[in-house]
Amino acid sequence: MWLVAIFICLGWILSLCLHEFGHALLAYWGGDTSVKDKGYLTLNPLKYTEPSLSLVIPLFFLLIGSIALPGGAVYINQNRLRDRKWKSAVSAAGPIANVILACLLALPFQLGWYSLRLQSQNSVLFLFIISLAYIISLNTYIVLINLLPIPGLDGYGIIEPWLPKPIQQQFNKFRKYGILVLIGLLWFARPFNRFLWDLTNGINQFLGVPLDLASIAGGIFSQSSQYLVLGIILLLWIFRDKNQDLQRQGDQLFSSQKYEQAITCYDKVVKKQPKNADAWYWRGYALYFLNKHEEAIASFDQAIQIQPDYAKAWFRRGYSLYCLQRYAEAITAYEKALLTKSDDPEIWYYRGIVLKDLEKYEEALAAYDQAITIQSDFYQAWSNQAEILALLQRYDRAITVYDKVIAIRPDDSNTWWLRGKALAIQQDYQAAVDSYERAIAIYSDFYGFWLARGNALYYLHRYEDAITSYDKVIQLKSDNTDAWNYKGVALMELQRYEEALVVYNKAIEIKSDYPDYWYNKACCYALQSNVALAIQNLQQSIKCEPDRFWKLAKTDPDFDEIREHPLFKSLVGNVFGERFKAQNISKEDS
Repeated sequence: MWLVAIFICLGWILSLCLHEFGHALLAYWGGDTSVKDKGYLTLNPLKYTEPSLSLVIPLFFLLIGSIALPGGAVYINQNRLRDRKWKSAVSAAGPIANVILACLLALPFQLGWYSLRLQSQNSVLFLFIISLAYIISLNTYIVLINLLPIPGLDGYGIIEPWLPKPIQQQFNKFRKYGILVLIGLLWFARPFNRFLWDLTNGINQFLGVPLDLASIAGGIFSQSSQYLVLGIILLLWIFRDKNQDLQRQGDQLFSSQKYEQAITCYDKVVKKQPKNADAWYWRGYALYFLNKHEEAIASFDQAIQIQPDYAKAWFRRGYSLYCLQRYAEAITAYEKALLTKSDDPEIWYYRGIVLKDLEKYEEALAAYDQAITIQSDFYQAWSNQAEILALLQRYDRAITVYDKVIAIRPDDSNTWWLRGKALAIQQDYQAAVDSYERAIAIYSDFYGFWLARGNALYYLHRYEDAITSYDKVIQLKSDNTDAWNYKGVALMELQRYEEALVVYNKAIEIKSDYPDYWYNKACCYALQSNVALAIQNLQQSIKCEPDRFWKLAKTDPDFDEIREHPLFKSLVGNVFGERFKAQNISKEDS
């Protein structure tokens, strides 16, 4: 009976190795040549040992009296695969390897050789045949499980590249819980587990495998395999590839944002495997998050030296160079990345950011266009494109692009605000107010939204509503000079001069050197025919900014009531005369 357990365990290990080898081989063909450096292009089960799949989960199943065979894993760098077709193919390769193996193992049954079992049920050949039947059943069952669309399983890996990015991000949050979901389905949802076994039996019958032989082997295996399986699990664990453990540990620490500790792990990996491009890459990426950009670039360079077409290493190198304001080198790095991964929208997007900072706006727009062409819902690319269009004063186009951003992210308050600013510049104030109010409905605690709303309402001559907005700004940011000033101006439009003076006095208490307060106070007093106080406050504003305010005062209709007054003429005339005299002296000196 021990022979049955041995045959099944050996067959399972072969199945496991072929499954993982299938993933690795397709990944190598698809562009991730790092699988070769990691030692995955082999049938050595020790290279595929993974703590949870090879130890924890099998022991759990052993304890609950279920199938307790070890699993394995290969770690593929998805970013190095050429496109999403290859990503799907890599995920499908493992189950396909199991299907091929099951079909090959079923040949003896299809050809009728299994009838040799009738000679002696105690013969080694009989035990081998029934073990073969059970191995085929296990392979079929595992293929069905693997094809379930649960994050972490191959079935999800096949469809994941074709899902929209937001859905991928949501599912990826639950990736680490995928195996728990699977255990729950198999153990607690017994009808579902029974359905999978019934489907397995149906496929086996189609392959010509007698169900009674698989059943006999399964019974024997359950009774006699515990110690053997436990021994295999322990051997796999003892003789596992320690470098893979270090790499996984580093990746986990990186995911937990423990970058210093992750770097320590990657340092140990590259010390033992100096040609491990992925370890150098992730080491550089961790250094990038620690703002150690020079060291990060050196690490990315090591990865690139090993793997010259390592697009992500070029890309991250470019971003570290950008952080160091080495823009020309950053552009070169992004272009190198695009030679290998021209369909990566993120690379085009960050290339656009650098070009924007270099004020090469047309090239930046073209880069964002490329990102959007590849990924139509890339809202950051749309948003940055709209910002450049606004800088270039192409407001109609900018508003259209802002609408695209809003269609993707209707809850982005900043986009509603920027859209409103573009509309306000075009003097479409009512549409601007509507846009600002959408921003406020999403996030009401940003004073800038209320200020912009107040200004648009002011231009619509809705002064009471504008004042309400300015009051909200003052409530959120009491030292905002614009809000105090514009509130006073709105009160002046309503001819509520005394209230406006109260506002300006409070504002001056907060910021006494802001000349607009003094000037507008002067206007209030002039409109009330209070010449002395008008002149006193006008003098204060001209003292702060003579070039600006004496010119304003000469033409401002608010001073019409006192324009002919000797004090006003004296003040404005003296300022003008002194500046004219100073200019003439300067010309004579030259």
